[in-house]
Amino acid sequence: MSSNRLQPLYLDGVGLPALPEGWSWKRFEDVVHAIPVGRKYDGKAVVADGVTPVIDQSVSGFMGHHNDEPGVMASALHPVFTFANHTCAMRWMTSPFSCIQNVFAFKGDSGFETQYLFYAAQGRVVLEEYKGHAPVFRSMLIPVPPFNEQRNIATFLASLDERITLLRETNATLEAIAQALFKSW
Repeated sequence: MSSNRLQPLYLDGVGLPALPEGWSWKRFEDVVHAIPVGRKYDGKAVVADGVTPVIDQSVSGFMGHHNDEPGVMASALHPVFTFANHTCAMRWMTSPFSCIQNVFAFKGDSGFETQYLFYAAQGRVVLEEYKGHAPVFRSMLIPVPPFNEQRNIATFLASLDERITLLRETNATLEAIAQALFKSW
């Protein structure tokens, strides 16, 4: 059984909703390119503490570390995002990393904002069962505005993500304070 998000709307282009002027529907694989990830790591090749994180398919996103050369040289100026083939987990990466098998790294093609594409793709392919989702991910259709709008949308959504992270950290701190106060009573 397919998810509603994977119905013909995003796979075959039939019945696509109208978009604002200047926007268009693009197949994901036509606006990104895959980044080579180098050596693919497994549980035997990682350690708890090391220089380079290894991205896996879990909720946390990290299997461990290694001390070899990173497979992907991401940075704040040259970010990439990853897609986990079996769990559909996506990660925004702004520092060097390596991957396990079936985690793919992407960057926007020229004229396409990488961070916008990351946000536009999030949640489009959902985990139905433990199987390969990369073909659906690559062939899905996403709405693409002009480049300046892509950048503005990505900047706005990134600021919301930063605020959410800050609020989660504040909440954790407040919970720890509340627990300490409760124990002292």
